[in-house]
Amino acid sequence: MVAAAPKLRHPDSFLTALHGYRLFPEWSMTLLQYGVPVLEVGLGVALILFLWRPAVAASALLFAGFTLVLSAAWWRGLTLTCGCFGRIDRHLHNLPHGLVIHILLNALVTLGLIWSLRPKKRPVRVVSDSAQG
Repeated sequence: MVAAAPKLRHPDSFLTALHGYRLFPEWSMTLLQYGVPVLEVGLGVALILFLWRPAVAASALLFAGFTLVLSAAWWRGLTLTCGCFGRIDRHLHNLPHGLVIHILLNALVTLGLIWSLRPKKRPVRVVSDSAQG
């Protein structure tokens, strides 16, 4: 939700960042410009409401997508900022540092996904000797 705030406050800045990737077709720009931050807010709300499994899985996919997009930009030698956190991006997310941050975030989300998918332990009912006889 923190990453969504600057995108929602300054959608034109996020649109400029999206154009910088030179990866998305023009017809998808408005959808991405408004859809990504709305999705981020929705996932944040789902996590706050403890809808763990679906929210963590969707977050993992979203982070993986972000990481692939950043990787493609870095591979092509583009010098840009991620566009994730608005104006403070130039200090946080210059490539390749932004890519490293996203890889670490991916690892955390993946651990959260694995943790949320672990089998639930059922409480063991202990029967005492006095209750049996």
